Amino acid sequence: MGRYADREAPMQKEFVACEMCKASVRVCNIALHMAKAHGMAMIDGEKLAVDAKNPSEEDRRRLSRLYLERGLALNGEKKHKEAVAFFQKALEYDERSVPACLSLAVSLETMRQYSKTEEVLGKALAIEPSNEEAMLMMADYLRFHGKSGEAVSLLSRMKEPANIGKKYEKLAYVLMQDGQLGEAKRKLAAAWPELRQQFESGHVERDLYLRLGSILFTLFAADHGEI
Repeated sequence: MGRYADREAPMQKEFVACEMCKASVRVCNIALHMAKAHGMAMIDGEKLAVDAKNPSEEDRRRLSRLYLERGLALNGEKKHKEAVAFFQKALEYDERSVPACLSLAVSLETMRQYSKTEEVLGKALAIEPSNEEAMLMMADYLRFHGKSGEAVSLLSRMKEPANIGKKYEKLAYVLMQDGQLGEAKRKLAAAWPELRQQFESGHVERDLYLRLGSILFTLFAADHGEI
């Protein structure tokens, strides 16, 4: 048995500091001990047979994904401060990870760190200028922070998006918030045939389609002085 005797010990777990980012995670004592002994990276009880100081490109992407997954779990538990540490570590290992950027932005905005939120969303768009999720998140951010002109410009750049329903919902809200009811009606009415086709083919969810119809009805009613 000798050096491997500790493998037979009870698999107790406790909260310890992650070896690389120092965030508190629940890990197996035995796995942690063996990881330290063999110079492995350690994330949330999972051993990684990589050189933590000089990982290969493949290992860097793998580490990035694991940090991202752990951060998302913490976000789900509303532990945003802890999640930020994991998302930042994910970006250290893969600085072009758009999912890590977007997840980090969610946590930062929840923590009201608005300038950092805009910076991270900007980074995501610099990496993938046509990434629809990044564009929609940035448009939401700009709308809520009174930058409606920038939000409209950004949404207008989306060409034939998969999220066409979300695009026009956000665009309508931005224009309505800015007092441009006529422009909101014009754009939504012009897009309606395509929105209906996308709904009928299953690419626009029913609830979203009904919300868009309600918005368009409200805009027509406002145009006729009925509300």
